[in-house]
Amino acid sequence: MRIASAAVLALLSYLFGTMLADCENQKIKAIDSLVDLLSYMRRRIYGERMPLCRVFAEYRNEYLEGVGFLSVLRGQRSGFQRLWNSAIGLINADEEILRELYIFGDALGTLELEEQIKRIDICLEALRQARDEAAKAMPQKKKSIKTVCLLIGLLTAIILL
Repeated sequence: MRIASAAVLALLSYLFGTMLADCENQKIKAIDSLVDLLSYMRRRIYGERMPLCRVFAEYRNEYLEGVGFLSVLRGQRSGFQRLWNSAIGLINADEEILRELYIFGDALGTLELEEQIKRIDICLEALRQARDEAAKAMPQKKKSIKTVCLLIGLLTAIILL
């Protein structure tokens, strides 16, 4: 009975590690969603001179809507710096990515067209680079998380036996 309990504990620890590793996929999904949003913003602002309130109202993305990011941005027709910074707090991302997004949001909607497009391009480049680095490190990171959780479960099971 004790051995079966120990095996169940180890299995549950491994499953918990798998769930934690899957959370890392959410970070890449968040970056991909933000890249898509900024690309959409660039096209609409540059190509059609569309105001930000309309850009955010018309844009659709399952992840960004699911975490409430877009609903925050759709709340008003002005003051997008404050809204953007509030919405960024809902994103599951690393500190470096969040820092870039806050820098981008500091002047959102207050710059001339060309300067706003340059800011979008800079932010897009930073996000794409971060996404490539995260995707490259992902397999090893997921494997490490699963292994550590399994080892903690096995250690706990051994101690309890």
